[in-house]
Amino acid sequence: MHAQLESLFVSLALANLAAPASAQLIVGAESNYALDAVWRIDVTTGERALLFYGGASAIAVDDAGGRIFTANIGQLSVWNYGGGPSATVLGNLTDPSGLPFQPSGMAFGAGRLVATREDFPCSGWLFEIDLTTLVALPLPTPLTCISSKALSFEPSTGQFVMQGATGGLLRMDIFGGGAIQQIGTIGYPPDGGALGDAGAYYVVHDRGLWPIAKFDLATNSYTQTTYWAPYYGTGQNAGADWAPSLVLPPGPRVYCEPRLPGVPEPLRPTYTGTPSASAGSGFTITHAPLSDVNSRVQPHISLVGPAQVPFHTGQRCLRLPVLRLPHQVVANGVHSFDFNAYLASGANPALVAGQTVWYQVIEVPGPYIGTPPLSLINLGPGVSFTILP
Repeated sequence: MHAQLESLFVSLALANLAAPASAQLIVGAESNYALDAVWRIDVTTGERALLFYGGASAIAVDDAGGRIFTANIGQLSVWNYGGGPSATVLGNLTDPSGLPFQPSGMAFGAGRLVATREDFPCSGWLFEIDLTTLVALPLPTPLTCISSKALSFEPSTGQFVMQGATGGLLRMDIFGGGAIQQIGTIGYPPDGGALGDAGAYYVVHDRGLWPIAKFDLATNSYTQTTYWAPYYGTGQNAGADWAPSLVLPPGPRVYCEPRLPGVPEPLRPTYTGTPSASAGSGFTITHAPLSDVNSRVQPHISLVGPAQVPFHTGQRCLRLPVLRLPHQVVANGVHSFDFNAYLASGANPALVAGQTVWYQVIEVPGPYIGTPPLSLINLGPGVSFTILP
């Protein structure tokens, strides 16, 4: 048994064997793509929300402390629950000799941040990160020759759970002597994942053309969920963990990233004001930068729900039927739309207090009248909000 374990390439971190109190999966991928981000997925409803921008080759949630650690290659960041659109960069990680340290997996447990790394030749794979010095300190382990891509903490046992590249599901008592127990066989080694809600949810560094897969521990079989990984990674690793206590702040949120990386320029939405049925103006949704100074920007809405289906160069984020709003030709590279003013115009009587709106813009470069080449169509992220009185 020990010899078999030594031959495993530990590649995937899996979290709780029991379902989290609130089944909120935090996912992200290693990336240098400007619009990539760390996301929250509610695995009960499938609802997604962008938490903050930045890549994440590894993710560790300190749920009791209300914070999410991410490592994008060798840079460590932290985001506090309810924080703004960006995480706080803590700095670059090093090993004890001062060389760059690039974690491929992380976990927060027993008040400590633990990291793994892919390692050839065999010179250490398990570390504790000192949050004061940002030095990764080697931890003792009976397995000295493992290439590890991820790690996660299991609160119900106070231990850590890993999956080997050959499919072995392992539990390890990292802080209690390093004993290892094989507790199952999953059979599939993706880039990241978390175990909970009666199954193993797997994520990969590029979302591909299929929804997130779930491995059912009761039937030992895979099924596809109905929701997609909302990010695009440009590296080789992905991160995932559970955040049971995370409460999303009220207000507009991005729920869908529609585009392939680099096709063409990223549109990042921002908002000012509050959607209101009585204000008459003051809730403005802005997208920038546009790819052309004379772009035609067409906002669209759905009043029945979100979607994520192939459309032109990316994904349509709106469930049919889709309604068009007034378009604008933009000369300064920034598109702003006052939704309250449109609401006050009475153009759509269905826009009343309590109605949830799903919103997405399409940008068409200025020279084209009619249908432009598909490669030039730029899709904005999906934004959702509820109209207040």
